[in-house]
Amino acid sequence: AKYTLTLAADIDPGYASGMPRDLTVYNNHLYFSATTPAYGKELYEYTPGIGAKRISDVNPGPGNGFINLNNKSLLTANLTTCIGGYQGNIYFSGIDSDTICHMYKYDRSSGQVSNFYFDPKANVYAGGFYEFNGKFYFSANATNNCGVELWAYSGSGNPEMVADIYTGTVNSDPYMFAGFDRI
Repeated sequence: AKYTLTLAADIDPGYASGMPRDLTVYNNHLYFSATTPAYGKELYEYTPGIGAKRISDVNPGPGNGFINLNNKSLLTANLTTCIGGYQGNIYFSGIDSDTICHMYKYDRSSGQVSNFYFDPKANVYAGGFYEFNGKFYFSANATNNCGVELWAYSGSGNPEMVADIYTGTVNSDPYMFAGFDRI
């Protein structure tokens, strides 16, 4: 078979690379992080036939707003899913201009990006997003000094810690979630 590669989007036109990473498909859209000199590393959405658009600038200007937790020194685990979709919204970790890592929510219906639930002064480091049995699971560092633990969100109210697996302030770093027979 013969295949032809075509450029889907040129995030940073010219010689430089937009370095697209963290590709995640949700509701027929492709979400990814990319870097430009003007905005740093931020979250983008690609829609076939329409193209790519930047959907966040959580750290205004050239500072990186999107964080890939795979290389974050505070986590010992490889959180492979930095972007997650649940009930029509996109969730990701980002760093604001005060260098605090938050969990953000992109509401596709309004086009708004906002800090999701957790204390705005706490480093959350959310990742490993996974939907299972109608709930949205992820790893996060909470405001109660429990370390990085397993959390779940049901679509209303606030997320809740499922378990403090490694009790105290030490991280249990749950990641790479997989459902089995949807039980």
